[in-house]
Amino acid sequence: MKRLLLLGMCCLASFCCADEPATSPMQGTQPAQAIKHEIALKIDPLSKEQIDAGLTPEMLTQAITDELELASIYINPGQSFPMLVLHMRTAQVGLDMATFFQLCFEENAMLVRTRTMYYAITWSQNSILTCDPQNLKKEALATLSILVKSFIKDYNKAMSTAAS
Repeated sequence: MKRLLLLGMCCLASFCCADEPATSPMQGTQPAQAIKHEIALKIDPLSKEQIDAGLTPEMLTQAITDELELASIYINPGQSFPMLVLHMRTAQVGLDMATFFQLCFEENAMLVRTRTMYYAITWSQNSILTCDPQNLKKEALATLSILVKSFIKDYNKAMSTAAS
C-alpha cells in the first residue's frame, strides 16, 4: 500500500513539476543562429617547439575566431567569462612531435548549497597528435579545427536547451 501511494505521489509530482517553457508569443521567434553570443578566449603561451614549427598565438586565435564566427559566436577581448581556453603541450618523442590539446569552456557557476560563485569548467575535450616536426603546424590547426567544431556543436545545443 505504501509503495502504491509513493508511486502515485511520484507520478503526480512529475506531472505538476514538469518543465514547460514559459514563452510568450513573442519569445522564441528568433532563430538560434541569429543570436549573437560573446565569449572570451585565452590561449596558453606556446612552447619553443610549437613556435619553431611555425605556430603563433595570433594564428591560433584567428583559426578559433574564424570557426566560432561562422556559428555566430564572437570573441570579445574585454570580456572575462565565459571563456574558451586552449592548452597545448608539445614534446619530442623520438623523431616525432607529440602534442596534447585541451580545449575547455569556463563559466561562472554557483554552488547551490553554499550560494558561492566559482569559475567552473563546464565543457572540455582533449586530443593527442603525433606527427613529424615539419607537419606540426598543419596537423595542429586541423586538430584544433575539430575541437572547435565539437565545442560549437555542444555550445549551440546547450544554448538551444537553455532558451527553451
